[in-house]
Amino acid sequence: MLAGRPLPLLESMIFHASDKHRMPTGPFNLPPIIAERNSPRLRCFGLGLPLYRITDIRIPWHQLTHLCLFNAFTSSITPTLNGYLHVLRQCTNIKSFILTVTNYELKRPAPTLELSLIEDLQLHILVDGCRLGSFLDVLVLPKLRQLYIRCAFLSRDPLEQQ
Repeated sequence: MLAGRPLPLLESMIFHASDKHRMPTGPFNLPPIIAERNSPRLRCFGLGLPLYRITDIRIPWHQLTHLCLFNAFTSSITPTLNGYLHVLRQCTNIKSFILTVTNYELKRPAPTLELSLIEDLQLHILVDGCRLGSFLDVLVLPKLRQLYIRCAFLSRDPLEQQ
């Protein structure tokens, strides 16, 4: 595939599953496509593969200014809050972050994380009783200009769950 080949003009790369019913039933590996020396202009990365450990992906995270992670399907290797924060810690130039997840992935506490350059944060949470606070509580966002939060409730009325 593209592993090890120079991609000097590549600025954006997105992997996204179109149909969860056609996805493999266990973990699979993306080839080590991107290395900093091969893609010095990579600034935008998107991942929407539900059966992949985000912490196993090896790309030049520090180059990214835009990151979009989509995982609406829970599995035994679904990333946790700490997994997402581990990746964000490596994204030292990130300005825009879009995260679509189920609330089950947001329930673990983590240490505070300052994302000093983020201006745009979008959270799309597919919930069955929202636990969004545990994610927001760990973020320090001094340059935040836009915050968009969307909670799509999967079961009964969330007000009845109290």
